[in-house]
Amino acid sequence: MPHPGPLSPYRGDIGMSGIHKVERFTFAGGATRFFRSVAARPADAGRLLAMDGLFILAILASVLWVWPMLKGLGLESWQTGLVQPTALCLFLLALLVWDTAWQRFLSGKPTPALIPWRLGADEMLQFRAWIMLAMLMFAIGLMVMAVVFPIVVLGQALPAIRPALLFLLVPVSLVLFVVVQRFYCGISLTMAQGRMSVFDGFSGVKRHLWPFVGALIALTVLTAGAPALFDMTRGTDFSFNFGGMNIGRANMPDAWLPAIAWMTLHAAGYHIMRGLFMESALVTAHLGPVSPSPRKDENAAPAPA
Repeated sequence: MPHPGPLSPYRGDIGMSGIHKVERFTFAGGATRFFRSVAARPADAGRLLAMDGLFILAILASVLWVWPMLKGLGLESWQTGLVQPTALCLFLLALLVWDTAWQRFLSGKPTPALIPWRLGADEMLQFRAWIMLAMLMFAIGLMVMAVVFPIVVLGQALPAIRPALLFLLVPVSLVLFVVVQRFYCGISLTMAQGRMSVFDGFSGVKRHLWPFVGALIALTVLTAGAPALFDMTRGTDFSFNFGGMNIGRANMPDAWLPAIAWMTLHAAGYHIMRGLFMESALVTAHLGPVSPSPRKDENAAPAPA
């Protein structure tokens, strides 16, 4: 079966034009994109959520397998550096396939039958988009350090102005946060259009910047607050009884269910935020890229002959 190519959900390609025809970004639409997609395609969502569960169990099993090696009880190959790079590469590959599967679902593209994970054209395109984003984040990080480092040095030299410097860093941090998150809309737009669109997704947010920022802050507080509340009430130090061996802190009770709940909360936050980015991307895909503002002399009347 050929690859479906660039997505055109606005003509009802998969019978869901009401959900994927996004002509205007709203706070409610961005915050509920994930839930509305699940309600519209429950079978596909169920298979993806089942794969999420298997993925979480695989991560926990990997931790149980690696822990004795880190304690010097396992294979010698771990100490010689043969297992660790392989495990890291396989984990990053699984994250890529996992992220692409959900991006494909939220954008409205057909989900592969039976097993919703695959390694194909979508995954390679997303890999290129993530590499571009990583390079952009590296460049942004260098620029931020060039600005923040002198401020920190100045604060160390002049303790009296530290409160003013901290007050200055709050809006700077907020702007930086929004700038970084806008690039994630480009990752979603790359999936929606089937071509590299990282910068188009970033610029497309200009059409609905304030609703996007409001939804972004609200969902960040919500999705970060739930795991934080869990950490405060239950703690993140887990102990597992595995093969008669206690892994983790000896004074902690067995925590299989809390560990699964903790990872599930983080996965849920990821899905909700990904829906926000996809909502913005679908608006940009529907309206097209943002045109640069015309210059003043372009709007001026032509000079008389």
